[in-house]
Amino acid sequence: MGFTQLERINIAAKALQAGVIDANPNSVWYEVFNPFTFILSSEQVWTEMATLRALPAGNLATAQANAAANPTLIQDLSADTSAVQMTLVAGTNNSTYVTYAVPGDPTSAQLKNWLLPQLVPQASSAPSNGYAVQLYDGDPNAAGTLITTTVGTTGVGSSKTVGWTFNYANGLLLLSSDFFALSGIVAAAFDPYVVGFRYIGKTAGDSGAPDNAQYVTLAADADIPNARVLTAGTALDLTDGGAGSTVEIKLEDTAVTAATYSNATITVDAQGRLTAAESGSSGGAGMRAAFVKPAGWP
Repeated sequence: MGFTQLERINIAAKALQAGVIDANPNSVWYEVFNPFTFILSSEQVWTEMATLRALPAGNLATAQANAAANPTLIQDLSADTSAVQMTLVAGTNNSTYVTYAVPGDPTSAQLKNWLLPQLVPQASSAPSNGYAVQLYDGDPNAAGTLITTTVGTTGVGSSKTVGWTFNYANGLLLLSSDFFALSGIVAAAFDPYVVGFRYIGKTAGDSGAPDNAQYVTLAADADIPNARVLTAGTALDLTDGGAGSTVEIKLEDTAVTAATYSNATITVDAQGRLTAAESGSSGGAGMRAAFVKPAGWP
């Protein structure tokens, strides 16, 4: 009959609460040998979290102002005119919808990395609810109906469960099996739209160097297409000491022996270096004086 409900609960609890995993329903978290980890695609590893966390937003206006001031970090899709239409995932029995760059086209980019309010806590430690998504049935820019977080909710206390969940990491809308019955929405006519904010800053999948940055490298690198390659010019010597060491740039040696030359004959190249030198002998310089008597002298 497969895993029992209790076995599934035990596995999930160990994984999510303690970060360990095994299928033994009789083991508790500190008895498990195996750590639990996620496999993440590089484009979903955010490397500008420090900057993002410095931008809390307790309301929508603040979130919109933060996005406007940081257009390379936060994409603002919170306006009704920017609402993203979601696409039903085939074979999910009207339970799962996804955000694509082109609605209805699974070959287009999936819009992931929606900004989860809990990732940007306010000073009070409360989530930045200004970044929260809002769900609509129909285009909000054309009188779509807001679906609040309480729509489809059942139970109270520890048995309380919601009718829909938005998965911020992957841009997915997940509906409970009784969502349509409880909400009164006709499944075949459901047309979900979502508004909110997305993280568009740097990720682990980026090369790390802006394409237009003026970097100097020791060799050409396809990941830094506009980098300048440092090479030794005429009469210069460049020595690379390897990773973790230094790069030394110095004048090349010439054939001239370092010494003091007298009455020297020297050769200088175009770079101003002495390329030949030799001492010469001192020559005797004679001087004669002659006096010519001017005319008219006695």
